[in-house]
Amino acid sequence: MLNQKNTILLTLLAILLVCFFLTAQFSWRGPDRKGYTHVIDSDGKGYYMYLPSVFIKGDLASLTPDNRYVFQTGSGGVNKYFAGTAVAMLPFFTGGYLTALITHKPLSGYSPPFQRAISIAGLFYLVLGSFFLCRLLLLYNIRTEIACITILAIVFGTNLLVYAVYHPSFSHVYSFCFVALFLWAGKKFFLEQKFKDVLWLSFALGMIVLIRPTNGIIILTIPFLSGSFESLKKSAAVLFKPAVVLPLALFLGILSIQAVLWHIQTGHYFLHSYKNEGFYFNRPQILDTLFSFRKGFFLYTPLALLSLGGLVVIAKQSKFQAWSLVIFFSLLIYITASWWNWYYGPSFGQRPFIEFYPLNALLLAILISSAVKLKHQRVIYGIAGLLMVLNLVQSFQYVKNIISPFDMNYEKYKYTFLRTAPKYYSALGGCNDIIPYPGIKTTLRELKNDYEKNYPSWTESHTIALGGERKMAGNFTGREFNSACDIIADSMMASYRVLYAEIKVKKMELSPSGKNGPLIGIVLSDRKKKPYHYQAFVVNEIPNKAVNRWLDHKLYVEVPNVKREGDIIRIYIWNKHKQAFYIDDLEIRLSGIR
Repeated sequence: MLNQKNTILLTLLAILLVCFFLTAQFSWRGPDRKGYTHVIDSDGKGYYMYLPSVFIKGDLASLTPDNRYVFQTGSGGVNKYFAGTAVAMLPFFTGGYLTALITHKPLSGYSPPFQRAISIAGLFYLVLGSFFLCRLLLLYNIRTEIACITILAIVFGTNLLVYAVYHPSFSHVYSFCFVALFLWAGKKFFLEQKFKDVLWLSFALGMIVLIRPTNGIIILTIPFLSGSFESLKKSAAVLFKPAVVLPLALFLGILSIQAVLWHIQTGHYFLHSYKNEGFYFNRPQILDTLFSFRKGFFLYTPLALLSLGGLVVIAKQSKFQAWSLVIFFSLLIYITASWWNWYYGPSFGQRPFIEFYPLNALLLAILISSAVKLKHQRVIYGIAGLLMVLNLVQSFQYVKNIISPFDMNYEKYKYTFLRTAPKYYSALGGCNDIIPYPGIKTTLRELKNDYEKNYPSWTESHTIALGGERKMAGNFTGREFNSACDIIADSMMASYRVLYAEIKVKKMELSPSGKNGPLIGIVLSDRKKKPYHYQAFVVNEIPNKAVNRWLDHKLYVEVPNVKREGDIIRIYIWNKHKQAFYIDDLEIRLSGIR
């Protein structure tokens, strides 16, 4: 027992030390040595927002709508994210507050002590979740060394590592921890029939739902944890007693935190906070979710695919358990793939599956344990080791922006595969945003410039006569800017929630270059030409080596709507490095989304 505990503690300590080093190197340091200022970022800002609003500003009821984190309702602004992540962060936020107070740093909630505190929170819940996961594996009679190796594989062989180290303000590492707690408490209850385990189950399930409601699907693993239909019936009889009121009250008490926060913000206890977002249950993107180069789960986390071999082992022992897991995973994939943004925005891999990695760990450990011969175990270890190396390389690529966080495809994947040299940093271009929910667009403007003459809405262009089929073209050689398209917003355009731009262009480069080509810029300005929004995308998806050949380029870009009638949308090409190339047939279709 002493050796077992020491092995587990050493494993957890190794995870903590390695992840702390990675945090200090990649999250806190960053390219400008100020990476710690970006720990709370992207979706993490929304999850975290509750803490400074309640404990620093003391005014959750006056959130300013921004259509990103806070949406306007008839009764006020509401944070669209659920509060569970903030609840889990609270002890560390308190530590950050006290540190800022002692060191005289700004008590804004976003100064360095707060940012570092959330990094430490991510590491804490990673290690705590690994601890519960280890205890779960031991309940399944997995040998200690196999359990520890499995945990190391899950931490360093999946995108869990990125979301514990690089994005600790996101919800995933916290969900991972509470799912591991839920599975351990559930299995322990079915083995020992102790009421305290029901309380742990209720607490874990409450936190899981409070962090991300759809993760409540984890309750469907109860039949699997029971081991058999007979055990499930027997345990159900234990639950249906007066004492069940206590765990039910615990579960509802945790969920009531969200209801109270909603009431403070809007005066209502229940509402749908994810305004203008939803599911396409009639057309789930299952193949793309699992296998696409853009964000395929099994492509970017192949260790999860290897772990499914454990299902075969379970099926040989218990059809009931196997079918329970198959049904659970099928529903999980269906729900995940039905979300309108099936690739879940800028991210590494399919992040909604991270919370359920304790199940993948269990399956992987069962697969390893089933290999009676040592050489078979070594084969599995070898494959898992290679997949861990692949994940570490791809994690580095993600952090260094070698692979795109939102817009990969086969050509980009092939170009960047296992590449880590600085020349590949931010080398990819293009943009392929999907149509915002609900996916119905209304065409507002269609414009084209073939450079044969001057067109309304287009500024004067520098052109060159080519002769033949393509008589004229825009000549960008040696010029940073050339023609631009200015779209003046009318009252109809200003009424839409968001805009969607489809941009097509033909381009011919005249000489090879180490640069990645020009950019398409989009600027929103008021009628006095004062800009309030800017975004730019490299036209070439990968650095182009072809010269004197016309190539087609397409970009699909979600654009915030203009603020008012008379505002200007300028779309232009920025030849940042003054490269030599021609442009022709520049087409723009601008649509509105209600």
